[in-house]
Amino acid sequence: MTQVCRQCSRINPPEASYCYHDGVLLGGHSANGGPLNAGAAPFPSQFVFPNGLMCRNFDQLAMSCQEHWSAAADLLRQGFLSTFLGGMGRADLAIAANEAAQFPDRDRGLDQLLAKLPTHVLQAPKLKVEPSDINLGQLALGADLEIEFHLGNQGMRLLYGSVVSDCKWLSFGEGPGASQKLFQFGADAVLAVRVRGKHLRGGNKPMEGRLIFDSNGGSIIVAVRAYVPIAPFTEGVLAGSTTPRQIAEKAKAAPKEAAALFEKGAVANWFQRNGWSYPVQGPSVGGIGGVQQFFEALGLAKPPKLEMKTTALALKGEVGQPLQTSLEVTTRDNKVLYAHATCDQLWVDVSKVKLSGRNAVITVSVPSVPDRPGETLQARITVYGNGNQRFVAALAVEVEGNPFADFGASAPGAAPVPVAKLIEERAAAPRMVDAAQSPAAIPLLPAEPVAEPLADPANPFAVIPFSVTGSVGVSTPLSASAEHVRAPADHAVDALDPRARRPFWQHLIPLALLAAALLGVMIRDLACKPSRAVSEGEIDHTQRLVVRFDFGPKTNQSASFGLVMLDSAKDEKKLTFDPSGTSNSTVVTIDGKTAVFGPAFGRTASGVWEKKPNSAAALKSGTPVTWLFHLGRIATTQTVEIAPGAPVEVTPENFKRLMDTCVIRYKLENRD
Repeated sequence: MTQVCRQCSRINPPEASYCYHDGVLLGGHSANGGPLNAGAAPFPSQFVFPNGLMCRNFDQLAMSCQEHWSAAADLLRQGFLSTFLGGMGRADLAIAANEAAQFPDRDRGLDQLLAKLPTHVLQAPKLKVEPSDINLGQLALGADLEIEFHLGNQGMRLLYGSVVSDCKWLSFGEGPGASQKLFQFGADAVLAVRVRGKHLRGGNKPMEGRLIFDSNGGSIIVAVRAYVPIAPFTEGVLAGSTTPRQIAEKAKAAPKEAAALFEKGAVANWFQRNGWSYPVQGPSVGGIGGVQQFFEALGLAKPPKLEMKTTALALKGEVGQPLQTSLEVTTRDNKVLYAHATCDQLWVDVSKVKLSGRNAVITVSVPSVPDRPGETLQARITVYGNGNQRFVAALAVEVEGNPFADFGASAPGAAPVPVAKLIEERAAAPRMVDAAQSPAAIPLLPAEPVAEPLADPANPFAVIPFSVTGSVGVSTPLSASAEHVRAPADHAVDALDPRARRPFWQHLIPLALLAAALLGVMIRDLACKPSRAVSEGEIDHTQRLVVRFDFGPKTNQSASFGLVMLDSAKDEKKLTFDPSGTSNSTVVTIDGKTAVFGPAFGRTASGVWEKKPNSAAALKSGTPVTWLFHLGRIATTQTVEIAPGAPVEVTPENFKRLMDTCVIRYKLENRD
């Protein structure tokens, strides 16, 4: 009977004395000499490389592949290694060789196979990075620099992994660069890292960034330091300041002189020269208000409490007409008020703001009402004030307009003119005739016929004098050639004859045909039974999905979620590895750094709970939980709920929306 190895639990044939996998002595045999070295056991037949190198066991085969890597990779891709291993009875290694040969990267495929060979002559790869710590010294703001790191493999086989930069001023590659780069080599490699001068920041302390190397040969963190001196302020009463705090102190001592520097943008330019973000958001205010605006942005002064008198605006106008209204923001505190606004629609202009002490008037104008008659257009206006206080106002513009303006328009306040009458008046309106036109192109619609003959039968080439009386505004002689003179004359006689004019009702034939076509479509829709539309109420509330949270007395309380599907027999089928959600995690990237949502097992917490249920029972489908990250103070709210999915036809012409969809929403709010 077959034998089972007591160490690796693999099955071996009855006649085997040692395990085919690890060489351990099998049961029923004498333990003389202990376990067999499988790597040194001779092959039934030798494996020969194309250059004549012969391998008699796994140790020699592994070392030969290491020393002749390219040739071994070709033999693996061509199937020679899998054939040899299969022929010697190692089906497990033959399968591993086939899988390695199909790997997209041939070097990675060969490395995977070498890791599975029963030999210990190949050392595991081990990463070494030089320099392991670097100080770039003093750098100029805005200047780029390239530094090199030498990567080495102190072991064998293939070393591969990635390096990640945790700051913007260290990146990889040309152009804007990337924060991550992959590497792969056998013995050594050179990694180029670029210092992005535009992301450097002046400061009294050195800037420090980290390069995190993670590979199959271990992980290494390299610290990179650089010192960027602060450029001091050089103008007026604020000269010599090297920190925003000093700017504020000198501005408080001389507010009027400092206000001029704030108003012309000198302070904002100084922030930009040092690579800092200017704390004031939106347009700067002139006068003393600019100093107060700066103090409020730094948190050195409490902003006044603002009020907006209205949050809804309604306008009405015709297409192309300019419209205008205003929003007023006030405060009861004895402080300067400043405000600006934005709008989510391009046809609304909110750029004009009038500031007057404790009052601000924002002009809301529509330069030209869009060409959408009969519709009510909506816009959302956001007003920003002191201390980043926000107000939202809704704007509704009702568009008026005459869709038949091309036919004529009635006077304001008068009853609308029927379309048929407009068409008739346009047809009978006087028209000016160009003498250069040919007679056939002149539309003659006079009110009275003429008495003069239009042609002389005896002399067809003679000039035809005639006068037009009535509504035509031109009386001029026309000349015609011999081949065209008769036809225009006959046409003119027909046009001058009231009985020969086309009846008005013939002009309405196209309109009648269109009305008949629309009537036919309506009759067809009424006669044909349409498929029943799915309304919001046609929802099958049968529970098909269950969401469970990692939140309880004996859990990590991370609020991670798991999904379980319920079939008709109420049996549970896991849709996630752990139905309680402990195997899932949500990761966010803030300023190039990653952090885990909620408490992570075995790690330092990335933040604190700001909003969470009081108990595990309270956390259910649709309950929001908010985690406040320490990094950047980003408040992230997670909401997981089971919702109805797309309509499905459960029976012929019967559609239902099943509760088979999990909706996950994340809301991110910047608290910094």
